[in-house]
Amino acid sequence: MDKTLLYQQYDKFIHPSWSVPPEHSEYRMRALQSSSCFVGLLPGDRNSRILDLGCGVGHLLYLLKQKGFVDIRGVDACPGAVARARQMLLPVERADIFEFLKAADQTFDCIIAVDVIEHLTKQQASDLLGLIWSRLRREGTVICQTINGESPWCQSYYASDLTHETLFTPRSLRSLLEIHGFSEVSASEVPPPLAPLRHLSRHLAWKVLRILYASWSFVETGVGISGIYSRNFVIRAHRL
Repeated sequence: MDKTLLYQQYDKFIHPSWSVPPEHSEYRMRALQSSSCFVGLLPGDRNSRILDLGCGVGHLLYLLKQKGFVDIRGVDACPGAVARARQMLLPVERADIFEFLKAADQTFDCIIAVDVIEHLTKQQASDLLGLIWSRLRREGTVICQTINGESPWCQSYYASDLTHETLFTPRSLRSLLEIHGFSEVSASEVPPPLAPLRHLSRHLAWKVLRILYASWSFVETGVGISGIYSRNFVIRAHRL
């Protein structure tokens, strides 16, 4: 299967919502919902140079602008997604993320890849992390979000996108990061958002469900696993 063709039409067949004209209300809502997962992982210096790989329509870049980051850049292979992000005046360019990193003539303080690494084979994922390491400054950070192979709901999510290739767990992705020289690796859940208020009941119900799943895991195995049960997880690591 030629995934290049799929990525060129990703906004039409995989994420049809990306074909709807963008509105600030949509981007503000997405920023509000993702803020609790990402803001605490970002550099403290608002002048940090940040690269968002596979940025899609730029929802995370919008959050970064909201938080005062001024040196930000996004890259995506889908022309429709890039065009939509540019309508929101976001600094996005169309490029293959591998080719972009190979050709880059600058280094970054933080490189982010949200919902990217699951689209790659294990070898491609390893190659990508190697390229990211080479384009990070000393003390720089990489932040990835991906499907959680330890979640009881991961398979339906994984199978919903024709371009998904690999399932990681926090443990397996930690191992891959450490193989490439990253350290201080930490992983966290992506639970239902606390905001806006209408999502609060979902967030609280999730807290109950995760206790039940943790109990199920302990009964079956006699030990816990990572303690990260959400359908996605976020992992951050440092280049020292």
